[in-house]
Amino acid sequence: MPTVTETAECLAIILPLFPTLRLSESDSIAMARAWQRQFADVPVNEFLAVLDEAARESGAFFPSFGLACEVMARRVAGPSRPGLEAWGDVLAKVREHGYLRQPTFEDPLVARLVSVFGWMNICMSEEGMVDRAHFIRAYDALAQTARRETLQLAGRWAPQLEEGTDA
Repeated sequence: MPTVTETAECLAIILPLFPTLRLSESDSIAMARAWQRQFADVPVNEFLAVLDEAARESGAFFPSFGLACEVMARRVAGPSRPGLEAWGDVLAKVREHGYLRQPTFEDPLVARLVSVFGWMNICMSEEGMVDRAHFIRAYDALAQTARRETLQLAGRWAPQLEEGTDA
């Protein structure tokens, strides 16, 4: 659990990467307090790792809190996969099972969408490209919602980190 001072030190480490950002002392303290409050349950070394990764992703601008949360969610929940890859799982099962036997899917989001689209409809469709586009769009939206739900469970970051995520 980083203190305000430790949070300020972590922020100060990445600050030189953004030479156009000029902060007064009072702004720096306010920023450290805000970040410390939001990441109070994250170990200092993990917080610094999140900041480093967010700094790499943010390009020329200081990383936003939202980007840091996204990075933290990826570190806790693992990376999300693209909808096109999920659609590949569906096509593999179509070839493997055909329309008569509905398969099971390891990915719960794929299983949910196959249920919504209908296994028979997917297998018998003559509009494969349209189905593909709709599936990918729906999968990506569901994955984003799942990611948001992970972010809302921010208080559970620390236990998951202690159980096995190496920084």
